[in-house]
Amino acid sequence: MLEGRDLWVSYPGVGTVLRGVTLRLRKGEVVALLGPNGSGKTTLLLTLAGLIRPERGEVLLDGAPLWGQLPEARRRIGVLFQDPDDQLFNPTVREELLFALEQLGLSEEEKRRRIAEVAELLGIDHLVGRPTHALSVGEKRRVALASILVYDPEFLLLDEPTANLDPSSAAQLARIICSARAGGRGVLVATQDSDLALALADRVAVLQGGRVVWEGERLAPDLLEELKLARGRLSCGEQ
Repeated sequence: MLEGRDLWVSYPGVGTVLRGVTLRLRKGEVVALLGPNGSGKTTLLLTLAGLIRPERGEVLLDGAPLWGQLPEARRRIGVLFQDPDDQLFNPTVREELLFALEQLGLSEEEKRRRIAEVAELLGIDHLVGRPTHALSVGEKRRVALASILVYDPEFLLLDEPTANLDPSSAAQLARIICSARAGGRGVLVATQDSDLALALADRVAVLQGGRVVWEGERLAPDLLEELKLARGRLSCGEQ
């Protein structure tokens, strides 16, 4: 389990962004984190990944403090940033996919196998030799996701993963999320797409003003209307 307990985070010049947030992500489940812009979704994902240290509260990985398990624990947690330009830093797609694998001590054959497998899964076979800076925004998002999936983390933290994706790529992402859950991984999806959340998630948490204001299996209709969140058309049935 990946768990944040009573998390408080502030930024200089901004103020408090997270206000006592508690959220649990178990293996084999999808949790959707809904909320408008500025609600703290991105900050919560980065805190759960160990990229931001909370001022108060703690993040636990399998019951033990995450910060005491770093940097090794980063192999167990994959984060998809909202902006792929914040994630991609290698000259080519192949080098981007190889970067994490080089840290795992894998054989050259295993590296090639994993890259070929994830490239086929995400439909980026034709991009592997391309420079990352020359990709479209949608292509960059798929490559960024591939750079995470290639090292097979146990927990996936996805920040607005359907942004800038065409309907076909978005449906493909839905299949990947469902497959990850079926494979025993925990998936946390931060999104404003309420239909995506309702279709794919086992649980939904609503973040507003840096607090979890609702959590459960089904969103209350009046709360959904109040948040004015976007609608989508994804489901685990589209496989």
